Amino acid sequence: MKRLFVFQALLFQVLSVYAADPFINGDMFMLLGHPKFIVTANSAAGGPLFSEGSYSINMNPALSGGLQFPALDFGYTGILHTGDSPEFGGNLHLGASIPTRMGVVSIGAHGLFDKDIMGINSGLFRLGLSRDLTSNFYLGLSVWGGIIEFGEDNDFAIAADVGAWYRIPQLLFLKNIRFGAAVQNIGKSFIYDGYFSFPSMFTPKLGIAFSVLQVKMLEIGLSADVALPSFLLNITANTGLQINIANLINVYAGWDFNLRETAHLKDVGMKEVVNKPYIAVGVKLKVDTSGNNFMHKHSLNEMVLDVDTIWQKRYENSQLFSVGGSAVFGERDNFPPVIQTGEVRYTE
Repeated sequence: MKRLFVFQALLFQVLSVYAADPFINGDMFMLLGHPKFIVTANSAAGGPLFSEGSYSINMNPALSGGLQFPALDFGYTGILHTGDSPEFGGNLHLGASIPTRMGVVSIGAHGLFDKDIMGINSGLFRLGLSRDLTSNFYLGLSVWGGIIEFGEDNDFAIAADVGAWYRIPQLLFLKNIRFGAAVQNIGKSFIYDGYFSFPSMFTPKLGIAFSVLQVKMLEIGLSADVALPSFLLNITANTGLQINIANLINVYAGWDFNLRETAHLKDVGMKEVVNKPYIAVGVKLKVDTSGNNFMHKHSLNEMVLDVDTIWQKRYENSQLFSVGGSAVFGERDNFPPVIQTGEVRYTE
């Protein structure tokens, strides 16, 4: 009887959360601080063309398991409401990843300052550990927590994510086929007005990504993800396209969809709903750091700087623009060392 009562109480809480109107962009607000969150299509598989950094643990904590060098991430996103009285909000992200013997340790801090539009201010901190069991199989775990302010009210959240990532180098004409799986927000999310929670509790997520074309000066990748937030009571989907030109310029496009948010916005008469496509551009630069004594001493002779910018019309009268970068202090080596042996000759 006691177990039945506990189950009924839990079921009532879940259904109450579902019955409430959704907090618009609630599942996205932790992903707005860096353009990589959006241009990688929130992909559990790592995006159309694989991308890794401290930001990766927000999508799937396993993704940074293959990092071979330290990485720093920084980004800012502005949110502009262009209604009768223009309003502005912002989101800041800072993060770092450090390879260790135990695995790759990643930390990230997010600040959302959006009192005018979304009515909230928040601060979040995330810590993750990921490890490559093989060159094609990663596992990861992250924990996160934060506080949030809703006008005169406030709340806290603390939760965990678990994830896995697997790669098939080639299958038929497809290359770098990647599968990602994660369960996110296992714990307590933010609860507003005693009803809905965000980001959605207990969110299973699956993703796939691959290269459809890979030639000397051009690579094109696609990704697709589906998630079932709030104990399987909602459906979200993300798709992404990335074109890399000469390993220098990136062009991105994508689309995201949230069933509950879309239905709610239509119910309240908004003509333009959340699922708007986005377009973004980026540049990848290699910087020689061998002249720096500290960098040279630690064999960090090259820095790969990846800078992206994005604009998106999220919904009616609201626009989003974001700029950010990711600096990896070295370039991934995808080829194992080759030891050659030969005939040894002795001369007098």
